[in-house]
Amino acid sequence: MSCCKLPATTREPSAVLCPFLNTQIELVLWTGDLPPHDPWKAKREDMLENLRVTSALIRKYFPNATVVPSIGNHEAVPVNRGAFYSVEVAKGFKVISLNTNLCYLYNWWLLYNSTDPSGQLQWLADELQRSEDSGEKVYIIGHVAPVKVECIPVWADNFRRIVDRYESTIVAQFYGHTHLDHMYLFYRGDGADKDGRRPTNVAYLAPSVTTFTNSNPAYRVFTVDGGRQSKNASWTLLDHETYVMDLIESNKGEKPLWNLVYTAKQHYGLQSLSPSQWHRLAEAFKTNETLFQDYHRSETPLPTTNTRVITHLN
Repeated sequence: MSCCKLPATTREPSAVLCPFLNTQIELVLWTGDLPPHDPWKAKREDMLENLRVTSALIRKYFPNATVVPSIGNHEAVPVNRGAFYSVEVAKGFKVISLNTNLCYLYNWWLLYNSTDPSGQLQWLADELQRSEDSGEKVYIIGHVAPVKVECIPVWADNFRRIVDRYESTIVAQFYGHTHLDHMYLFYRGDGADKDGRRPTNVAYLAPSVTTFTNSNPAYRVFTVDGGRQSKNASWTLLDHETYVMDLIESNKGEKPLWNLVYTAKQHYGLQSLSPSQWHRLAEAFKTNETLFQDYHRSETPLPTTNTRVITHLN
């Protein structure tokens, strides 16, 4: 969930999540960036008030859910804190929240120390080792996806090595920042040639409920194999649904109109949401222009060629 630069009327969960207010949502992953894109105009008190109001709304509408937030790149107040942590959501299941400002390409302080500022990567490896030893399954969340197009390359490489090492422990990753509907696939090993390499993990980037820039508000709901009362759950992602607000029609009335745009498995013909299934889809994009354009429909404008997007997906 991301609310970057969002009017208060749209941010109200009753407006966004009407189809789900009568269902049991057990886990809310909050990927950061509540403030607008001009944080230099805001005072510390403004940032804290924004956080308090939004937190109260989430708690009001999801009183029984576990809420796991991450810090974004527009809300670093106060500064100079670690802001990464882990939460045990259920027995055998943990969520690790990263502060990806510590790898972000536009964090100029990383020129001073880009290898592992604040020791976050070492901490992450230690957390995952403890989870592996105890048989826990883990979700990793953050704001900026920790890949080379978004993060300092040396940091991103070391992060990928950690993902490789703990692929059996890390079930999935979730990030925001781009406001777009896309994903990154992680592969075991080095080099640019993906032929013969095995996909190990998927990082999901859901669209945002903000209109910034030039898009309809949207959000995503995942169905998983697990719950806080489950025993021996795998916490595997079973499917996801993406909802979009029709701004033109919504502006004609008094409340937002949300439509289910697609469910992942049905829309793409996936047998599961496993890394191997997403890899197979990415390979199909190389030869099936219609399928690729369908996947990339939520990103506007389209890039000049497909090469850059498919490379990032792979």
